[in-house]
Amino acid sequence: MSANRAGIFATVAAIFLFQGAYSFGWTPLLYLYPPAVLNYPIRAKGMGIFTFVLNSASLLCVFSFPFALESIGYKTYLANGIWDVLEVTFIWFYWVETSGKTLEEIDAVLDGIKHSAVPSLEDVVRES
Repeated sequence: MSANRAGIFATVAAIFLFQGAYSFGWTPLLYLYPPAVLNYPIRAKGMGIFTFVLNSASLLCVFSFPFALESIGYKTYLANGIWDVLEVTFIWFYWVETSGKTLEEIDAVLDGIKHSAVPSLEDVVRES
């Protein structure tokens, strides 16, 4: 345990700010992105699998974090930060931009083929 009170308070404040930003920015995406990229026939099964995997990973993290803190101390936060940087890098290069696209257009981006006869959003906007 450190005797540096300023360092302790700064650490608690940094963790608080990080968790607030995480909860505001990442948590909604967890439940908005999967249904947007899954086509209709598999959306329910896909969301069921997604929810199971997410809850399983969360359970593992919640129960293993105290052991990690006890074992390696503050380095647990460094490992968490490094993992977050790896996630952001992966997302930056591999996630598909879905903003402003219909489900059919997202389907065409992911599969390379549009599976419906619905007109694209650009065509509808041009006609009106």
